Amino acid sequence: MLCLLEHLNFKVPLATGERVIQDFFVKKLGCPECPSGRMRVSPPVKGPVKEGVAKQMHVNLGLSQIHFEWCTGDGREFAQPQRLEGTVTIAVKDLNLLEKRLGEGKKIGYYYKNDHGRETKLVVMDPFGMTTWICEQATAEFQKNLAQFGQVRPGGVGEVLGILRIDYNCQIGVSASIAKFYEEMFQIPVTKHANGHAIRTKFGQIISFNETMTGPPPDAYEVNPAAWGIHMCFYIEDFKENSNKLQRLFWVNPDYKIPPINDNVSTVEEALERKQFRIKHLGERFVFEHEIRAINHPLSPIKQILHARL
Repeated sequence: MLCLLEHLNFKVPLATGERVIQDFFVKKLGCPECPSGRMRVSPPVKGPVKEGVAKQMHVNLGLSQIHFEWCTGDGREFAQPQRLEGTVTIAVKDLNLLEKRLGEGKKIGYYYKNDHGRETKLVVMDPFGMTTWICEQATAEFQKNLAQFGQVRPGGVGEVLGILRIDYNCQIGVSASIAKFYEEMFQIPVTKHANGHAIRTKFGQIISFNETMTGPPPDAYEVNPAAWGIHMCFYIEDFKENSNKLQRLFWVNPDYKIPPINDNVSTVEEALERKQFRIKHLGERFVFEHEIRAINHPLSPIKQILHARL
């Protein structure tokens, strides 16, 4: 079963990437940087970014993260931000304080979504234009449950306490095959709704595939990876069983096959050794990279408790 949606990964422009991340995601949203995410360009260098320069950074959102990359491990720069066509809903510690931190940002595209005249959410477009972020006040129960994990990882938890929901736009007629894939491969319940299908992780996060006339093509990841080649990372139970079941779909991302990541998993034996694998074909036509990790993966934010408190 899918336990946790642990991170979203976006490529962003080298020229402005780190500055925008620090200003918007770290200072305004309040997502602390995770120092261990500072991987660096390694030889053989094939691009303009020099050896030893940081290629990426991670920011923390409770048990989850957002990963940002501005160049490949061998120094080839990225020139445009990738998009998640839809919305990402996040839980924040204090919605009123977030409003104050956004401050002048309201003049450049931040706006509110009101519920019968009462401000219950902040709806924000990030400066990269990657997606729309729906910021909700975290409930007392949510904050209590998160507190049991402590600092979670280097950098700490911060002001954003978790990813609650991903709403991903897809074309008409596509969501049923995506839902069938998750249901059959990960043994998780699927919910059909008016606009498509949704799944739910064990931590209660919802990933909804919403059908719309303006959704990107189901193979958008391959048609235009520079714009749509994002990936999601899930932690799962029954890792060995799922590795055997999904081996035929294993995929090695060439951007991560090289140093400093060296992620080259194409067999079950390699998956069990690394405690992870990647796939990108979901259902009949849908292409969306997934990084799948065991809950005892070295970087797992939940490995200390495993099944005990899930």
